[in-house]
Parts: sequence; C-alpha cells; structure tokens
Amino acid sequence: MARVLTLGMAVLDHVFHLGAFPREGEKYRADAYRTQIGGPATMAALAVRRLGGGASLCARLGDDANSHAIMAELEKAGVDWSPSVIMPGAVAPVSSVYVDEDGERQIVNFRGEGLAVTAAMLGDHQLDGVDAVLVDPRWPEGAERLVSLARKRGIPAVVDAESDLEALDGAMAGATHIAFSTQGLKSFSGEEDVVAGLRYCASRYAAWAGVTHGEKGVIYLDEGAVSHVAAFAVRAVDTLGAGDVWHGAFTLGLAEGRSVFQAVRFANAAAALKCRNGTGPDALPGREETLAMMTGGGAPN
Repeated sequence: MARVLTLGMAVLDHVFHLGAFPREGEKYRADAYRTQIGGPATMAALAVRRLGGGASLCARLGDDANSHAIMAELEKAGVDWSPSVIMPGAVAPVSSVYVDEDGERQIVNFRGEGLAVTAAMLGDHQLDGVDAVLVDPRWPEGAERLVSLARKRGIPAVVDAESDLEALDGAMAGATHIAFSTQGLKSFSGEEDVVAGLRYCASRYAAWAGVTHGEKGVIYLDEGAVSHVAAFAVRAVDTLGAGDVWHGAFTLGLAEGRSVFQAVRFANAAAALKCRNGTGPDALPGREETLAMMTGGGAPN
C-alpha cells in the first residue's frame, strides 16, 4: 500500500442547516447540525485513505477541545495524525458554516491561535515509509521544509497551489509537481489564459505544472507541449472539496507509480465522484468505484 503524507490545515467545521441565512442580530433556529473535519490537507488525507492508500497528516493543532475532536475523527477515518505539531495552549482552527435550503453557504473561519510558525521540528524521520507528499498553502514554512525533505528522499513532492501563492515560493521552487486551481493560476501568473499561466510557471520553476479547470478537465505542460485530460461527466450535487479530493488522488497516483496522465485521470474520476456523491467526508469515493469510472475513459487529446 502506497502512503501519502499531507501537510497543512486541519479545521473543525460546525455546520448549521437553515431555511435562510441570518440577516439581523437575533436568534435563529437550525433545521440540522453536524460537525465535520476539513481543511485542504485534511480532506486530501481522508480521500487518500478512502481510495485505498495509507494516509498521514502533519497539521498544527493545540490541546483544546476542537483539536481533540479533530484527532478523534482522523483516528476514526484511519488517518495517522502523529506527524502533527501539537502546541500546548494553542487553539485549533474552527469554522461556523451556514447552509441554506438552496445549498448556498456562509462561512466564518478562525485560523487558530498559538499555532507553530517555524517548521524546524519537522525531520527526515517523518518521511519513513512515505511514498509521496502533498502540501497545502496554509503553513508555508512547513510546506517548504517538507518539500525539501521529500526531494532529498527522491519522492514526489506536490504543491496544492490554490491561494496565498507568493508565500509558497520556497515550496514551489523545490516541488516536483505544482497543481493549480484555475483562480490560483490566474492570481499567481496574472494571465487570463491558463496555458499562458502555465508557461509563466514553467519559466520560474522546474516542476511539472498543471491546472484543474472544472468541467473542462485538467491542462498541463508535458515537456513544453500542452496536454489535456477531459473531466468525467457527472450530475454534480456539491463541488465543495472536489479540489482537495483531486490533489489527494493525484498524489496517491504518483505514489503508486502511475504516469502523470494516469494519475490525472485517477484524480479526475475521484473528484467527479465526490461532486456526484454530495457533501462532507461521507461523499468521498472509494477505490473500486473510482477505478470503475476510469474504465470507460478515453485518451488524452
């Protein structure tokens, strides 16, 4: 079993379902309530586990009730959180999420308090048994450190290039693969055209560069040539978190020794299934259904 180590944000979401969003300063009654864990690196780790890989998470947590709730959910899902950095007195990230009857969301996020900034505590031993790493933008110092350690090990080091990308310059400079969101690439490159944006990235970094482009699939540069892998057509129920699933599945594909093209198709299938299956961790696809979706796919064009 290939193992992926992800690094970045772990957050506890308090999700309230309402008939309509609050508009005034008064009490409102929710129709339903649940808690769930989230964050790009966390959702990617959960996706890796559901897709049949081994998953470890290096997040920044504290000793508060929300941190312990996050750890308990990770254990329940089979994700090893032991690489995480636990800071005494620190408070974990938390979000309040309102969902109205149309599925629209309002989110108030608290990024945590007293969490580690330096990544000096991350060591080579944390990569023992790891076949690939994935870092999100939420801890730039940790991302740069882990990418550097991965490159020394000779294993794939993937950057989830979604936001706050100037702070990720060190991580992207050392990465083997940079996977942008469409908005992330436009913001980073200043280019409206995604191919021009990818070429700008290639002029700055030696890594493979690709961009997830929603229903249009994934576009990437292959030795300077433009390649396209089509998305799988599904009826989307909820697209939230699909990018995190894509990054986790792509990194797992590389960890398993797949070619870039096959890793992208594997990730496209997993992300499409997540969109079709609905909301939250329960919507994450399993390995067999993902491989089954791939069976009827085509070749790159």
